[in-house]
Amino acid sequence: ALLYWFDSIGRLIRRIDLATGKRREIAMPSEIGMIAFRAGGGLIAALRDGLYFVDFDTGMATPANLIDTGRDVQRFNDGKIDRQGRLVVGTMHIKAPPDRRYFGRLYSVGADLRATVLEDFVGCANGQSFSPDGRTFYFTDSPKRQIWAYDYDTATGTISGKRTIFDTEPYKSPADGQTVDADGFLWTTLTGARKILRLAPTGRIAQEIDVAFNPTN
Repeated sequence: ALLYWFDSIGRLIRRIDLATGKRREIAMPSEIGMIAFRAGGGLIAALRDGLYFVDFDTGMATPANLIDTGRDVQRFNDGKIDRQGRLVVGTMHIKAPPDRRYFGRLYSVGADLRATVLEDFVGCANGQSFSPDGRTFYFTDSPKRQIWAYDYDTATGTISGKRTIFDTEPYKSPADGQTVDADGFLWTTLTGARKILRLAPTGRIAQEIDVAFNPTN
């Protein structure tokens, strides 16, 4: 089995063979927002200016779709593949002035690499994830401190019925990375509060985990 992870600011995608311990890393041309596996092999990565195909054998990153966001203070961030093979990926602001911090977008990118805007006025796209049946989509715009659920049309990749299921403001923290487990519960990280929450689809807290952090280690 191979485990992949990345250093976003360090611009490195890393891989380790869990059986042998052999490691490899390849450098990207810019910051990394997310990676996902491609059906035909290799990875797709969201970098500062768009999507790239990544080949670990050659160490090459080839532009796939340099999506024109039209916003010079944006870079691509988190994303997730739906069960039909679409990539739902969004952007975040880069040191933007206050009046330009919500100029990001959430996109759906099909197998043909065409991008469709699902949401506008995004500050920092995070936590894209899907229910086990693929019909509920979860998303958070971290600075807004809300976790939303949407109805997800698996045939078209469109979203509707936006509703807040959890407000992170009482924790004084944004929500960041998220995933859904086999029971349909949403796991989310509250970076400012140093906590991980497991939420029922209704937003009820099922489990709360404190994460110790020692900056001297």
